[in-house]
Amino acid sequence: MPHKHILSILKTKHMSKIAQTISAVLIILFTFCTNMQAGNRKSETVYAFAYGTCFNDSIIYLSTVEKLDSANIDPKTKFLTDRKFYANNFKYFLDNQHKGIHTCAIFFNKSKEKLEKTYIKLRRNTNKDKHSTLVEIPLSTFSLSKIQ
Repeated sequence: MPHKHILSILKTKHMSKIAQTISAVLIILFTFCTNMQAGNRKSETVYAFAYGTCFNDSIIYLSTVEKLDSANIDPKTKFLTDRKFYANNFKYFLDNQHKGIHTCAIFFNKSKEKLEKTYIKLRRNTNKDKHSTLVEIPLSTFSLSKIQ
């Protein structure tokens, strides 16, 4: 009888060591996979500006072109990974400063010159439209940052 008890204790200890080993391997694999996914995103300097409008009025808002340090670009899609946070930041700013519910988007590029061309083209097209008014938001009033 004592042998059965000792065998069951040994089996339990042996099984717990196997379970601990399996747990350690799974934790290492999970950590490795998480780091690989984070490693796919490159932290780069990106330039961006925000565009916002309220569908109840004819005003279009543009923030200034600014540099976003350590922005993450997805190498597969080439999209700014946190663009929704930047857009939400501009939306909250517009909703609080100007009445109405605003819809916002972020324009971005690694090249400041290319982004400024897009900005000028968008500003020119908005000024041509007789039914809309352009309001440019200066950097001293609003700056892009992530709100999560």
